[in-house]
Amino acid sequence: MLASFSGDPFPASDDARPEFATLVHMLAEAAATRPEALALICEDQQLTYGEYARCVLGLAAELSELGVQGERVGVVMSNSNESLVTLFAAMTAGAQVVFFNPFYTKRELSPLIEDADPRVLIYHPEFADAVIDIAASLAIDHCLLFDEADGLNLDNWRGAGGLDFPTILPKAGDLATLVYSGGTTGIPKGVDHTHAEMMAAIKNLCAIWTTRLDQETSINAAPHFHIWGQLVGSMVPVYRRGAVVTMQRFIPEQMVEQMERHKVTVLSGGPMTFYNGLMSAANFGDSDLSSLRFCFGGGSPFAAEILQRWKELTSIAILEGLGMTEAAPITAVREGSPLKVGSAGPVAFETDLQIVDLETGQTVLPIGELGEIRIRGPQVTKNYRNQPAETKAALRDGWLYTGDIAKADKDGDIFVIDRSNDMAIVGGYNVFPREVDELLFAHPDIREAAALGVPDEYKGEVIWAYVVPKEDSPFEPQELLDYCRENLVAYKRPVNIEVVRELPKTPANKIDKKALLDLFLAGK
Repeated sequence: MLASFSGDPFPASDDARPEFATLVHMLAEAAATRPEALALICEDQQLTYGEYARCVLGLAAELSELGVQGERVGVVMSNSNESLVTLFAAMTAGAQVVFFNPFYTKRELSPLIEDADPRVLIYHPEFADAVIDIAASLAIDHCLLFDEADGLNLDNWRGAGGLDFPTILPKAGDLATLVYSGGTTGIPKGVDHTHAEMMAAIKNLCAIWTTRLDQETSINAAPHFHIWGQLVGSMVPVYRRGAVVTMQRFIPEQMVEQMERHKVTVLSGGPMTFYNGLMSAANFGDSDLSSLRFCFGGGSPFAAEILQRWKELTSIAILEGLGMTEAAPITAVREGSPLKVGSAGPVAFETDLQIVDLETGQTVLPIGELGEIRIRGPQVTKNYRNQPAETKAALRDGWLYTGDIAKADKDGDIFVIDRSNDMAIVGGYNVFPREVDELLFAHPDIREAAALGVPDEYKGEVIWAYVVPKEDSPFEPQELLDYCRENLVAYKRPVNIEVVRELPKTPANKIDKKALLDLFLAGK
């Protein structure tokens, strides 16, 4: 039996949701159907679906005047109701929306904004210095500040106007989002997604995990610049016409308090570290979380003891999913199915998945053998922005080659074992050590450097670096850690930098990172 699987057609649902051409049509239907229903909650700010739509239409009108149709709208904002309004407003105005990690350093953020080439940047005041400097250097004319005191304000729109969306709306094949993922060269890749692809992903998630129409209250702490934060934290609640509680940052005690206060039924979840954090919160054991019905997980493998402990404490199983920015979801544990530790479940609906040989990528392997996952389906991207070589390498003959090394069992459940590319997953975030390598190499006191992902009980993996200083250099390890702090977002920074006399090499005289990992493991 070969490891080749085709997902079933989408099952008929009890609520028979209509087919939405775009994400904008989806929001318009929710606002028309349930204008008084609660849609967004963030701290003390709440919006009904009617208010949500009016804010979207108000901002969309301003963006349209700036000529964003067919262009990109860049967003440098932390999680908030404002960022969700911006998400839908940009698309309503006919633009492709691109969220950037607002906590990136200017060094990390600038090349991404240059690549995206947005016509407009929208930002929160705490990120003003970086945004204004970058916009000036790239000649971006329009920067819009979201700020109650001096700038865009939801209160200007929430009670004004009707709920009539423009007569000309995006089409299914139009680009909806641009989401930056990692890159094998250390340069992040911009993943283009159309409205049709995003709608297919949403339908898949809602078919796999059968949340109820008009009845769920979700909570999300995943950042909106991440595919999970966009899909599960921003778009699925609109499809289900439910409310979403948005956490600006993941602070476990605050999240537990919000879950209890709002009687949350759907925990959009995250990697194992997320659940570790919640269970370690001081108020977790004393809080009433009995309203929970669904708890989702992904981004890193879950240890058996974490799955078991969460189930014992909440009576709810963590339903794991395996996805990626280019195609979410790929596989997911179905509700009610037997829990298999280490498995991300079977293939998604209307999706083909095969495990193929590593040499050619063309031979489908038997059940139980290790190979690379390749997939195809309506949710899969067709393009990386401005990266034809990356597109050609990953998308071949209609298949997306994921880089995940996996095996399947006789039931079609997928077990991911490794990755074919040099990537670490730190607390659910993709980190390509080569980016850290290049930064360390650029330091004037360093002759050689190598960073790699190493196992970590709390975050799944962390970055560990080895460096060889130049002879006679006035090198201090703390200076290098400070240098990384100035130039890298927190999750990319090495937790430790070891000074060595030389680095192991392959026969081709390349740095042997496998040998370095063996060295690390031997020292543990």
